[in-house]
Amino acid sequence: MLWKEPEDIFTQEPEETSEENPDNSDFLYAGDNGELPHDVRRVLVKLLVGPALEAQQHSKLWLVLLREEHRIRSRLSELFLELMLDRELGCSFHSAS
Repeated sequence: MLWKEPEDIFTQEPEETSEENPDNSDFLYAGDNGELPHDVRRVLVKLLVGPALEAQQHSKLWLVLLREEHRIRSRLSELFLELMLDRELGCSFHSAS
């Protein structure tokens, strides 16, 4: 597997789901036992790397965040983090809960 710089991860197009794989949960790399689709994982990584996920800079990830808000909140809470989301400003980040 080739390493990609973190910024490359955020500028790539999210993968579309397919009828064969509706939740995009196929293994993404050898040893992958994750359950989240690739695009949701990318949103989580962006939030964790920080400082924020902004709708203007990452419009495709922003749409994934809005669509998968419950899943993302749940995963962050497992890390004792809370999702802070301002839909009007188009800005999101995490804070310690």
